[in-house]
Amino acid sequence: MPQAKDYYRILHVSPSATGDEIKNAYRKLAKQYHPDRNPGDSLAAAEFADIAEAYTILSDKESRKQYNFSRHLTAPEEYKKPIEQIDTLINRMHEVNHYLKYINEAHFSEETLFYSIIQVLPEDIELLSGTNETKLKIFLETVLQSVQPLHSGHTIKLEEKLHPLFAKNHWFYESIERLKEQQKKSERWEKYKVMLAVLMAIVLCILIFYEGGR
Repeated sequence: MPQAKDYYRILHVSPSATGDEIKNAYRKLAKQYHPDRNPGDSLAAAEFADIAEAYTILSDKESRKQYNFSRHLTAPEEYKKPIEQIDTLINRMHEVNHYLKYINEAHFSEETLFYSIIQVLPEDIELLSGTNETKLKIFLETVLQSVQPLHSGHTIKLEEKLHPLFAKNHWFYESIERLKEQQKKSERWEKYKVMLAVLMAIVLCILIFYEGGR
């Protein structure tokens, strides 16, 4: 039986959130991922659909009550069987990487990518330490692949989320650390590149000014 979507997590609210908190969260996320603001971005469109679906369920008292009841019944079984979840997690991360492979650079959104990765990572991520080692390695490799285009700040946040898995997967921790350093170097270079371009433009203007005055 496929795992039900966590609508509270999708809207970034707690299960005890009030109706107003749910509405405000929906408006904020819907504005961010609306197709009109992300033309051609299939991943943003998928996130928008999930956000709309979550709001539809949680904004109605009766449907929210039924959803909470179903979560209460299925949660114990889900937490006892993390091994059965790993294939689903791998497939979802493959979908994220598929997005990266085919998305037009002009339509790429780092925030959308970061949000999508966070959505895949389970809340009880520490339980994955007890799953099949080979499948867990495949999952972590796909996570590592998807994190490549992110800013180091986003990678640091993901590192905190993934921390429970580092003890038994030291190779993954080392890979994340190397990637984070590479991202920081790239960010520094981009910063200095802009400064260098501005400096060269100023020097060029000065040279043109003096040449014109001769």
